[in-house]
Amino acid sequence: MADLTAPAPPSRRSLPPALTIALIYLAARAVTFGFLILAAALSAEGTRFGAGASVQDLVVGWDAQWYWFLAVNGYPADLPLTDAGAVAENQWAFMPIYAYLAAAIAPLVGGWWGVAAVLISLAAGYGATYVLYRMLRGRIGGSAAIWASAFFAAGPLAALFQVGYAEALFLLWLFLALWAVTARRFVWVYPLVVLMGYTRPGVLAFALFIGLPFLLEWRGVETLGVPAAGWLLGWIVAFTAVVSAARASGAVQRNFAQGALGKYLPREMAQEILDNPQLLALHGEKKELFVLFSDLEGFTKMSHAIPPEMVAKLLNRYLEMLSEVILEHGGILDKFIGDAVVAFWGAPISRPDDGERAARAGYAIWQAGEQFRKEVAEMDPGLPKIGKTRVGLHVGEAVVGNFGGENRIQYTALGDSMNTAARLESGNKAFGSTIMASAEFARRSGLDWWRPMGSVVLSGRASALELAEPAPDFPADDRRALAEAVALLQTDRAKGIESLEKIAARYPDDTALQALLARSRELNEDGAYVMGSK
Repeated sequence: MADLTAPAPPSRRSLPPALTIALIYLAARAVTFGFLILAAALSAEGTRFGAGASVQDLVVGWDAQWYWFLAVNGYPADLPLTDAGAVAENQWAFMPIYAYLAAAIAPLVGGWWGVAAVLISLAAGYGATYVLYRMLRGRIGGSAAIWASAFFAAGPLAALFQVGYAEALFLLWLFLALWAVTARRFVWVYPLVVLMGYTRPGVLAFALFIGLPFLLEWRGVETLGVPAAGWLLGWIVAFTAVVSAARASGAVQRNFAQGALGKYLPREMAQEILDNPQLLALHGEKKELFVLFSDLEGFTKMSHAIPPEMVAKLLNRYLEMLSEVILEHGGILDKFIGDAVVAFWGAPISRPDDGERAARAGYAIWQAGEQFRKEVAEMDPGLPKIGKTRVGLHVGEAVVGNFGGENRIQYTALGDSMNTAARLESGNKAFGSTIMASAEFARRSGLDWWRPMGSVVLSGRASALELAEPAPDFPADDRRALAEAVALLQTDRAKGIESLEKIAARYPDDTALQALLARSRELNEDGAYVMGSK
């Protein structure tokens, strides 16, 4: 086998090989740096790094954060555990050489560990590329070796050469060890194997590679100059590439999944589901949900009067605003139905404050709708007017889970509670309100901003449903008086109506109060208003 120290075959290249490889390597890094800039620009809200991510976020993200944490805190004496008792992700999954080497170099670059880590990766990547060239040059010729090095430096995983990962340093040790084997300088193999083992996991494959030629020699098979080292060299390089590709692909897929889930789930919930996929198993289960149903008044009429492109633009903007509100308040985006939005709290993970989250989200959605109306009016005063965003809120049992099939599923909720929330949303037109909740929802929210809005019998139902409306600015004294008046409607209707008249007279522009007064004069024998009775 040729020694790497042997002189290179004659070449017409005027530049030294080390400089040629350096120029190729730098050109490849410029290209991958451009991809990192593009990836940062495409980072959106709900993805791992969120909107406004920078290249710095990407190059020191993911595993780089663990290497930094290891450099700062060392290894834990006690293994951290999850709530289920399993070992949580921790520093013991990462080898020390890369982390501590970056920490040692950091003072030379202003104390920035991330800068030191990236510089190590860049230098190690160049070193690995150059060693590969030297290994191949004597076997396939200088020109072919240059091309092979170029493909290696600009391959699909080449971005690893300029991020805070240990892969580039590991590849340098690996290629040096392979060179030592091919050059039969076995004394260098042993320290390089140690360096490999403390840089990244995966030394076992190389150990098998080292052991097999010795086994063949022991069995009487001459390995010098025959394929034992040659094809195994290729196998090891291929194995390392495949493992690295699988790791990178897994990270990409995980980040994509998190980003996709983050468009429908709160970020922390998306992460928990990725860590525990069984939470989204293909089955349904009964859950108590806080349900929100919203609709935009007048959008359908406006959509007939403007070009389809404008309809799509406005609708996307509106749904984006409402989606942000729901996710910010920890809700699950169930579905879009035209300009209507359905969301719920309580599944797949329930929290003690789900009721309050849902209530505040309902109020914030109405506010977002008002902001949208203002934006549309400012955009083009000639556009047809858009009405208010109406919201219905209810709490009750529903069957929630993945429905459809193994290949095409939708995580959604089914049940009467969903229908009731929709009924309350549409009932706002008759109630003179914009947000209406069931009294049980109001009670479970834990908020004190609700005022009672009487009882109604929804169409197709036999029993009455008590209503409540959020009114944070309604005076406390009048809130108590209103509660007393509504209670009187059940025992002394005349006195209840009289009390309502006094309260309503003080708020002539309060359409919800005026509508409540009107309904109170048309109650059935059970003291409830029957929807659709007129």
